[in-house]
Amino acid sequence: MRKYFVVLAVTLCALTLRAAEKPLKFYYFNSSHWDREWYQSFQEYRKYLVDTVQLLIDDFDRDAFEKFTFDGQSIVLEDVCELRPSLRPKLRKMVSSGKLNVGPWYVMPDEMLAGTEGMIRNLALGRKIARDFGGQPWNVGYCCDVFGHAAQTPQIFADFGLSGAVVWRGFPNKLGSRIWWQSPDGTQVKTLILYPPRGYSDFCCDVRGKWDLPLDEAIFKDQLKQFVDSRKWHFGDACFLSDTADHTEPCGEVKKMFQWIREVYPDSTLVHGDLTDFFAREYDGKLPLVKGEQVIPQERPDNSTAALVSGTHSSRVDVKLANDLAQNHLTLGVEPMLALRGVLDGKNEAETLCYLWKLVVQNHFHDQICGCSIDAVHADALNRFQHVEQLAGILDTDWRVFDLQRLTGHNVREMVFCFPGPHSGDYAAFHTDPDGKYLVRIFNPLPFAVDETRLLVLDFDEGASAPANFKMLDEAGREVPYAIQSTEHGVHKIFYRAHKPTYTRKTLIAKVNLRANGWTTLCIEPVKNETVRYTESMRCGKMAAENEFLRLDVHADGTFSVTDKRSGIRRDGFNDFRITRDVGDGWRYQRAAGTPETLASTRAVVKLVNDAPARTEFEIDRYYLVPEKIIETATTDHRYRNAVESDKKVELCVKTFVALDQKSDSLSLHTELENNVCDYRLQLEIPTGIAGNYFASQCGAMLDRASGINPEYARSAEKEIPEKDFDGILGKRDVKGGVALLTRGGIHEGGTVLEDETLLAVTLLRAFYRTFPTNGEIGAQVLKHLEWDYRIKFFTPETTNAALFNEMQMLRAPYLHYVLPRRVAKLSTAENSFCTASGKLAFSAMKPAFDGKDKVVVLRFFNPSAENVTEKIVFDRKFVKATLCRLDESEEKEIAVNGNQLELSAGAWKFVTVKIQF
Repeated sequence: MRKYFVVLAVTLCALTLRAAEKPLKFYYFNSSHWDREWYQSFQEYRKYLVDTVQLLIDDFDRDAFEKFTFDGQSIVLEDVCELRPSLRPKLRKMVSSGKLNVGPWYVMPDEMLAGTEGMIRNLALGRKIARDFGGQPWNVGYCCDVFGHAAQTPQIFADFGLSGAVVWRGFPNKLGSRIWWQSPDGTQVKTLILYPPRGYSDFCCDVRGKWDLPLDEAIFKDQLKQFVDSRKWHFGDACFLSDTADHTEPCGEVKKMFQWIREVYPDSTLVHGDLTDFFAREYDGKLPLVKGEQVIPQERPDNSTAALVSGTHSSRVDVKLANDLAQNHLTLGVEPMLALRGVLDGKNEAETLCYLWKLVVQNHFHDQICGCSIDAVHADALNRFQHVEQLAGILDTDWRVFDLQRLTGHNVREMVFCFPGPHSGDYAAFHTDPDGKYLVRIFNPLPFAVDETRLLVLDFDEGASAPANFKMLDEAGREVPYAIQSTEHGVHKIFYRAHKPTYTRKTLIAKVNLRANGWTTLCIEPVKNETVRYTESMRCGKMAAENEFLRLDVHADGTFSVTDKRSGIRRDGFNDFRITRDVGDGWRYQRAAGTPETLASTRAVVKLVNDAPARTEFEIDRYYLVPEKIIETATTDHRYRNAVESDKKVELCVKTFVALDQKSDSLSLHTELENNVCDYRLQLEIPTGIAGNYFASQCGAMLDRASGINPEYARSAEKEIPEKDFDGILGKRDVKGGVALLTRGGIHEGGTVLEDETLLAVTLLRAFYRTFPTNGEIGAQVLKHLEWDYRIKFFTPETTNAALFNEMQMLRAPYLHYVLPRRVAKLSTAENSFCTASGKLAFSAMKPAFDGKDKVVVLRFFNPSAENVTEKIVFDRKFVKATLCRLDESEEKEIAVNGNQLELSAGAWKFVTVKIQF
């Protein structure tokens, strides 16, 4: 009897607990995670894509399931239709009916490496393609396989109207599936964290099987029970069934699976959705809040947590550099030019810009830009970037020709094709000046004045002698001191289309004051009765120079010291490099155990290469004698044994040009490397003398980071490295000011040195052999000529984050310039700045509108600070109206203007975008 009552009590207890449990809600989501290119080339994967889409069409035709979502990307539509145009009508029908979800991305990017404008343009393109196919873009920020997440992503998603975010890597693993994710400005988005071990392939791999094989009912039901029981801690009563995996085909047995799920869990609710219903229903009540960037490494070795994959920011630096330079050219060169030209003559290049951005964003796919793919994939990326530079270069030429025609009143054809006929011209009259008087036209695309030392490459037509002895004057008639760095004769260059004259090229160094967002003109005046020579110098010793702010001392070992004369602080040890052996791959840096770290060069050579009024420049060549490569035996799980350095040693030369410019508190540096060494990491050290936290820029924000490694993750399964991502600025500050690295491109990994937190280390190069899943490829060794341009800025306590961002933009912007004879300029060269900003906010973009409307200019800034900031903007003409808009350029409200002026207020860490109608 007692045994009977015990059994009864246990049964009643179980029934009570079961009654207390909420009925399960299943959200079934079917997709295919489509790596456009990775361990196979794009064309190979595209063939699989077409086959997959054909199966998808067949499944829809037989009503196999209700909905399919294509991985948050819309590029799949273009990729399929380019190879199989006959499928376009069916794809359009599926998209327009809402059965096939595409977008919001064009491609799923790497958030850390795409750049601020790259992220924005990616979402804009993704939405456009979805609408081109007759549908609406999926409004979920799907980031299912991204290697860490940027702090400002919630704000960007919200500004594009997305209902929520889906993430996996880098997020805390103990919070469950439903959280709110908050960006620095306070914007919060509903966020689903995928189940840590499997992520997006969870249900697909653990229940129904990756491929669409015949389903076994008993096995399916048993695996479903195990699946639900093991995940209750994560999903609670809202179980997310993620039926997707890498390049998987759609499952045609969805109805059968649904029947079995209902049989196992008859009281449950089953929704075949696309996550919009999940975000609409499952975010009531208090949920955990997660703030800022998410870069938590894999915590446990049993695959119960997701790997972050943290070494990608320095893989394939040649691709990363090409990406940065292409985006610099578009956002800081071509787009401001086209925006201004659209106002002047209504010329609209919106379609051309769309094509250029497609080429760039195609390379932002997360397995492409991060550098973990095979050689063929990254070769395609470099080819796309080359196409961007070629077409952008022609748009530069168009802008120069437009300016030349406007100044001279002649059509460019009259200046080129001087054949008999009514439209012929006198070639010499357009291209040479017998008196040697020329104008130098320089275009500054930025909305603030630039007063800096620049290299001016001036091409004089060899039809007449180039001026040999001349003065250069600014628009006020003041003499501009200069130095001729080089003179080349017989330089061939295309002037316009088929016209290929030869030139004498003079490269000058001069400090020039360029007006904001417009053309500045310098006059070249030949001098006959005196010798033009500028002997002023900033040198104060054999290998030393100083200006009003800084003193530079170069040492015989190849390092240099800098004294900030405002604070009296001297910092030693600049231009020091460290070399460590790397047996990792595109995903991870792995130091080869037992190999030494090279900390000092074997010899150094120092040369004075420029001693001009505006610049003193030294060339420092540091030579390191190191083993040529690592000899290793690799295992299939990416771990290495028997890694030893080769007996053959080679001399690696790291060449750096360091320049101190007139009236500048920054040093300009240019580092070159003819890479002839394999299997190593090259890092540059920056001494700051400042302990504690450091700051780093990232996608529209300036992040404050702790030095070293987070103690919480010191023993994590995936090794946390002290060097983290940054997109251009890295530095330290205290009450006396600080030191910051500002980069032109190609440098994205840095942090403090473990043994000395006052030292910053940035990774210039990782050279490695292993690429998944090959036996090794040579491309990732990057055995080629490499160059990096950057500045080291020594700033005062008053220097704002926005000032640092805007100086970086000055370094990155292309300054188009050309020469024309003074006598052909019929219009006055005295001009106004089209747009001038006060510089209180960080400048991000000046561009034509996405919709291509005539005479509309879009301006975007962001506030990289915790204070409210107001930016004053002045135009050289009145405009019709100004409208605040979101990042997707949907208009929100018209703002008050004062003639040709307006003010933009931005809250802490906010983006602000405005449309100006002229």
